[in-house]
Amino acid sequence: LADKDSSVRAAACEQLRESARKNQGTLLFGDLRRLFLLLRARLADKHWRIRNDCTQLLLETIGDFGPELEACMSAVLPSLLENLGDAKAVLRKGALDVLEQYVRLSQSGGSESVVNALMRNGLTSDDWRVRCESASAFTVLIHRDSGGVNFPALVEALVARFRDVSDDVISAAFM
Repeated sequence: LADKDSSVRAAACEQLRESARKNQGTLLFGDLRRLFLLLRARLADKHWRIRNDCTQLLLETIGDFGPELEACMSAVLPSLLENLGDAKAVLRKGALDVLEQYVRLSQSGGSESVVNALMRNGLTSDDWRVRCESASAFTVLIHRDSGGVNFPALVEALVARFRDVSDDVISAAFM
């Protein structure tokens, strides 16, 4: 995953996906935290197919992270937020799907972690697409009974986007 050659990086990601499929969604990797630091870099790879393969790997294995879920996801969360604004729709959808799974599976504040990251990083990104998709993501990721979500802070962060330079971001913030 750390190789300079993109074809080697792509093959490594595909091998991880294949291994996880053979092992019912379990990643057989000794140091999951190190793996997730590598995945964070690959989720930001300049080649979109590698970013997509890593996103799919997360989708296929997230249900098996168990007690490591929070630590693993905190490593890749920044890259997933950036992928919310990717030009490729498949990457935007994949990133949102991973975030949605994380919120659903988390026992200890996945909603809060994702919402805080979206408010702190997504809504303030230099990229208007990331700001727009982050604003839209709240409708998918949180619900009235979402525990740990600071709704007043969320409303304040969305209202701040009403002054955004992008009409698309403003529209998304109103949703």
